[in-house]
Amino acid sequence: MEILVAPIPEENIAAWKEWATQLQDGAEFKEQMDRMKLTRHDAWLAYSRGGRVVVVVWEGEGETDFVANMIASDHPADKAHLKKAGQLHGVDFDAPSPSDAPPDPELVLDSRL
Repeated sequence: MEILVAPIPEENIAAWKEWATQLQDGAEFKEQMDRMKLTRHDAWLAYSRGGRVVVVVWEGEGETDFVANMIASDHPADKAHLKKAGQLHGVDFDAPSPSDAPPDPELVLDSRL
């Protein structure tokens, strides 16, 4: 399972919820999950002291490479997905990754031991 936490400006929350509903009800999203080899792609709106955040979880055979595969994809649905996510979260997925990008998350507490 992979997890992503992204801040979302208060003024974009209604549009994000509408988009999430459209994704959930649309065949393109299900096709995208199949193409990306995901069996789960869920999102929550959460609260933090720093403001609202979106927590996204995905699972499946393609989970590890999902973000990289989405960015590299030329499929129109994938491009549209990244564009909309970028608009809502203020991220330019077409920009090169910064050289000082943070490291991947590190599992520190694992209750499955």
